[in-house]
This record gives sequence, structure tokens and C-alpha cells, in this order.
Amino acid sequence: AGVGGAESGAFHSGATFFDYDRDGRLDLYVGSYVDLGDKRYCNLGGVLSSCPPSEYRGSPDALYHNNDNGTFTNVTAKSKILQPEGKNLSVGAADYDNDGWPDLFVANDGLPAYLYHNEHNGTFKEIGVPSGMALTAQGRVMAAMCISLGDYDNDGWHLYISDFQRSSDHLWHNDGKGFFDEVSDQAGITRPTHDVLSFGGGFFDYDNDGRLDLFIANGHVYPEVEQATPEIHYKQTNSLFHNEGNGKFVETTRLAGSGFQIPYVGRGVAFADFDNDGFVDIVVANNGDPPLLLHNSGGNGSHFLNFKLVGTKSNRDAMGARVRVVGAGISQIREIAGGGSYLSQSDLRANFGVGKASRAESVEVTWPSGQRQVFRNVEADKFYLIEEGKEQLQGQKFARSIGR
Repeated sequence: AGVGGAESGAFHSGATFFDYDRDGRLDLYVGSYVDLGDKRYCNLGGVLSSCPPSEYRGSPDALYHNNDNGTFTNVTAKSKILQPEGKNLSVGAADYDNDGWPDLFVANDGLPAYLYHNEHNGTFKEIGVPSGMALTAQGRVMAAMCISLGDYDNDGWHLYISDFQRSSDHLWHNDGKGFFDEVSDQAGITRPTHDVLSFGGGFFDYDNDGRLDLFIANGHVYPEVEQATPEIHYKQTNSLFHNEGNGKFVETTRLAGSGFQIPYVGRGVAFADFDNDGFVDIVVANNGDPPLLLHNSGGNGSHFLNFKLVGTKSNRDAMGARVRVVGAGISQIREIAGGGSYLSQSDLRANFGVGKASRAESVEVTWPSGQRQVFRNVEADKFYLIEEGKEQLQGQKFARSIGR
């Protein structure tokens, strides 16, 4: 298929499909972490352990163009995306500046994060530092494990990056003018995430109130950490934050059920309504333990709309499409996107909570091809199929008792 030939010893991570040139075919970005060819052990507080990433050489990422014949062509250099010293653990594709073209966010471990702006001509320009998202508000690099994108205050795209223990996680606000302001302290994220080591996670509306909440999987990287630092644990409990609707989050982990009280070594996280009851569930991949399926029991009477998009002129998975739902006095946006979190892919269906509203005033879909479709007076509590170019909504209800 043309995507082989990886550098020997490289640790590949953070892959995502996206249609960077909007030709209707999904291209592939493959991130790389470090070159493990010269593996060695290091001293961790007097304990022999694996080495931190600072001891290894970074590996270059790669961009592959879809040739529409089952093969791909490596266009990394041609696209100006070559960064030989990156240590990528997560990548997300989203149109952060609303110009209709997908951009790339890359989380690096111990190096500045990258923001590749799509130049509309097959090339990208790296603008992480001038955009404000490459470093923390204090100007330091992050041990970034996860990158998550979501419009948490319903005014545009925002960014969340998880970080190492005793460093806290980070939340950036997109000002709509090409700049990101770190608002971790104001949002209430800094203190609750200081004493955990976060990996995968992301935004999702767990109570269907129309505001995106936040889930993070936690777990240390060194099994020997408790021997060197007894107050830090290898297994850690996961974190859940409720969006209060005023730019602030409140940690609700202790109220979220038994699945949040057991410590694990959390890594990958994906979101999906696996039983089709209208409330989004969580799957966590754990290191050394079976996966964790956290079923969202809902039960608060809030309503939802769920959309599966199928492209015709655009790519069939509709990656890069935007769905805007107006209802219950709120305008919400979801972008159908690949990547994000950590070594995971969430359900590509777009789920919207609309609170106590029984229908949405309007649903607007903007496709990567540029085509726009608008539907009015859309009934809630249904799963809809929207095909590009077809003006008929296909919707059906699912029994909430499935899987219970």
C-alpha cells in the first residue's frame, strides 16, 4: 500500500486519517515517538528503570497521500511537514481557523507542540509557537500524551493537552483570530490534574445538557515509581469533569460510579454510544489490565440527537464535515474527525445533547466539498443518517433497554 519502510526501531504513534487536500479521499498522517534502537536502562531515584524520552532521539512523522487505487505516496517532504526531532504521542485533525481546510495538531513529549496550518496548496506551515499552543503559559514544554479538540463553550474550537504528573494538564481557548490562550487555571483544570499522570481523554457531553464535559485516563509510566517515590502510584483513578457552562469545569469523579474508584494504568480512551441509548459511553485501554467499559446510565431525562454522515463527493466517512445544531437556546458544533486522545479512535457519529428540548430548531451540515445542507425542526431522541446531497433525513429510535 506504500506506507511501509518505517525507520527501524521507531515507535510509531498518533496516526490519523484526514482529507488534507479535499479531493474526496482519506490521506494518512503517521506520528512517531522515539528511536528505540539503542535501548538502555536509567536510574530512577536509585531504582533501575526504563529511560525517559529525553534519553532518546526523536523520530520523524510521515504524511501519505491517497492515490485512489489502494496505495499511498509519501509526501512528507513535499508537504513541508518534515520535523525530524519530534516525539509525537498524539495527533488531531481539525479546522481551527474556519477556513474550510483541515489543520493538524501534534502533541510532543518533552518538546514544543506543533500546529500545522493547511496552506490550501498541498503544503503546511508549522505555527505552534506564534499561535500560543506550543508551550504552556509559563513558556515550558509539556510531556504531552494526548491531544483533544472540542468546543467546550460553544463559540469555536478549543484544545486540551494532557501532561506528566506534578505538571497538570492544559486547556487552551481559541480566540477565533488564530491565537490560543491557556485557560487551565481559570477553568479549574490545573489543581485536580496536578497529582495524576494523564494519558488519553477527550471532550464529550455525558449528561446531554449541551455542554462538552471532559474525561481523562490516568496512570504512571514507570512500574517502579512507588519504590523511588512512595507518594506517587503506578495505578491511578481516572478523572471526570463537568462543564458548568461558565468557562469552568468541576471534578465529578467521586460521583461517577464504581468504575471511577478503582485505580488502573490508563492509556487509550475512545468514546461511543455502544448501546444506542443516547448517552455516550467510554472505553479505556489499560496497561496490564483488561479494557474498561464505562457505561453511561443517563437517567436525567435529557434529550439527544445523533448523526451518522456519509459522504458522496466528500470522503465517505465525512471526516472534516461540520455539524451545527441549534436548540434549547444553544448553538453546538461537532467536527467529524480522526485521531486525538491516545492511540485510539472514537465513534465517528456526532452526538448532541439538547437538555429538555424535544427537538432542534435547525441542523446544518457543512461538507468538506463545500456543500451545505440545512434541516429544520428535527425531532430529538433519534439516530439520523445524513447522506451528502440528499435532502431527506433518515431517522429511527432505539430502545433504551438495549444492553441493560
